[in-house]
Amino acid sequence: MKILVNATNMVVGGTIQKATSFIIEAIKAKDRGLEFYFCVSEAVFETINRLGVENSPWKIEKFKNNPNHPIRGFRERQRLHEVETIFKPDIVYSVSGPIVTKFKALHLCGCGIGTTTHPSKIFYKKMGLVYFFKNQLRKIWDFHFLRQADFWKVQANVARRGLMKGVGTDDEHVRVIANTCARIFLDAPKSEANFGEKEIRLFALGAPYIHKNFDIIPDVLAHLKKIDPIRKYVFTLTLPETCKVWGIVKKRAIELGVMDGVRNLGRVFLSDCPEIYNTNHIVFMPTLLESFSATYPEAMAMRRPIVTSDLDFARDICKTAALYYSPLDSADAACKILQVVENPSLREYLIAEGEKVLGELPSAEGKYKLLVKYMREIVAGQAHCDTA
Repeated sequence: MKILVNATNMVVGGTIQKATSFIIEAIKAKDRGLEFYFCVSEAVFETINRLGVENSPWKIEKFKNNPNHPIRGFRERQRLHEVETIFKPDIVYSVSGPIVTKFKALHLCGCGIGTTTHPSKIFYKKMGLVYFFKNQLRKIWDFHFLRQADFWKVQANVARRGLMKGVGTDDEHVRVIANTCARIFLDAPKSEANFGEKEIRLFALGAPYIHKNFDIIPDVLAHLKKIDPIRKYVFTLTLPETCKVWGIVKKRAIELGVMDGVRNLGRVFLSDCPEIYNTNHIVFMPTLLESFSATYPEAMAMRRPIVTSDLDFARDICKTAALYYSPLDSADAACKILQVVENPSLREYLIAEGEKVLGELPSAEGKYKLLVKYMREIVAGQAHCDTA
């Protein structure tokens, strides 16, 4: 079976991790009867190289521009058609849609856009009425191009329901395959966090998406200063210096006088992340909307307690392996963080529960096998509903 893997539209965020993980597993697996051709963005290409993947038996072609861009992507869309014509795949697997390019082969498209498939009331409450109407237009655009695929892969049942409704398909064409952490986090050495230190560091990993709700962090810091003046709290972010979200966070932190508690690393690579987890005490996820964030299983693999927003998607993933706070309440978030800092038994419980949850998720290799199995079924005309 010949598989054309399309990861050309991965620029920031978790989609880079998903694409990289699949490609690495495909290269290592050396499955008999499979032949791959990888079309990847510059970000995915660089991430693969940083992880030391060498001697790939399959072609890896780098795309400079995002084919989804209406103007700059024109030539890239032509290149994708040229690759398909030459390679003649049995199936195209687009890691994350929507994809503007219309393929001739059977097309399996991933979808992990929570703002399109399952935006929540609390998310719209945060974003306001103008954003609501803008997002309605965006959903029309997304679903139009998602409909061009033949089958879809999502990471959670809530996304599956929203996708089925939006593209007008049935459950036989949409499969749930949960996300997981990349192999690098399982193999990385782990260091125990010393909560006896005067400085408590919290890792808030994520791309500059507005739904990540990072702008709550300065207010959380201000509350921590009030309820725990002895310790210093420092939040580590990974936002581009020029992005709007970092500008909002920085402005608010200066207003509240807590800028000394915000550290921004800028964009980081997957290969850098295990060490960053090791140098922090807690993983803080203030997100208001996710399909399945890999940060949760990454934190579990790195043995770090999680404090996150009390929303259905977070509980579906973390279960009892996180401490939850009221999503828009910065004071409650601060209180929950302090509970983790001051309660060793709670920390041990969260870490132990994280190991259990992680054990129930597919490994990176297992997820790769589930995806390949699904593609084989599609090509054989035997695909059916499966929420593995």
